[in-house]
Amino acid sequence: MLKLACIIATKDRPFELNRLLESIKEQDVRFHEIIIVDASTAQDSPFNAAANAPLNIKYVKARRACLPAQRNQGLSVACPDVEGICFLDDDIVLHKGALSGMLAFWKNTPDDIAGAVFNIMNEKRPTAGVVLKRIFYTGSWQRGVVLPSGYNTLMCPSAETRQVQWLFGGATVWRRKIFDEFFFDDWFEGTGLCEDLDFSWRVGRKYRLFVVAGAQVDHLTGTVARRRNVWFGVSQIKNRNYFVSKNREFSKVLCWWAGLGQLLENVALGMLSFNAGYFLRALGNFAGFFEILLCSSKP
Repeated sequence: MLKLACIIATKDRPFELNRLLESIKEQDVRFHEIIIVDASTAQDSPFNAAANAPLNIKYVKARRACLPAQRNQGLSVACPDVEGICFLDDDIVLHKGALSGMLAFWKNTPDDIAGAVFNIMNEKRPTAGVVLKRIFYTGSWQRGVVLPSGYNTLMCPSAETRQVQWLFGGATVWRRKIFDEFFFDDWFEGTGLCEDLDFSWRVGRKYRLFVVAGAQVDHLTGTVARRRNVWFGVSQIKNRNYFVSKNREFSKVLCWWAGLGQLLENVALGMLSFNAGYFLRALGNFAGFFEILLCSSKP
């Protein structure tokens, strides 16, 4: 695979976007094109076009502020002769050699491999708390798997290139032709929590997915604003329930049990860290349960 288009969906984060572009400029190989799908409220471009001219950037204003919709929009304007599509979140930073490491993986890969994720080096490793997560089916010692509850475990950092059951959507390369069969579900509004799980799980039932150890990046997630913590907590419950409802191989009973575990985990984290944001997420979890029950009771 020689030609890659990179699609970056962004909204109101010019610092993060420019930091990502700087890390792309430091790579020893280049994307064929970079498509920025911008849902920012500001009218000005979030990056310096002249300074980033060597990157061959195609700038597009998003039709709506929705991560899956922005990705679908980027796909619609991608150059038709690219062989692969790379999706990068704006808070990703590529290590030197990350892109060449990813391209080395794709060289002469069989057609049954559809997607591969960059190796996120600053991701958290499993701790003793995973014992409690296993009780509630929200976690496991196994990496990169999807549990019967519909909850997924992280696959990074990984010491070796290996097959996984799902892919993190913000640092992933997909074979272009799979988009003839699959698309991102834009039901997942805003930042689209679980949209990557939903997409990659559907693809992974037909094709193989991998994490590439030598293609290393950092995911520099910012702090969630207090006013957004409640919304995030609602999404933790609603979006997971939607994913499980779409994919009948998972258990809705275990999904609800796991959602309770999610709520209790947020409360425990709030008590241990003295961070009120976790309590607000727990409040959002409760609201998410209530909203699902309310909708299911309507005729």
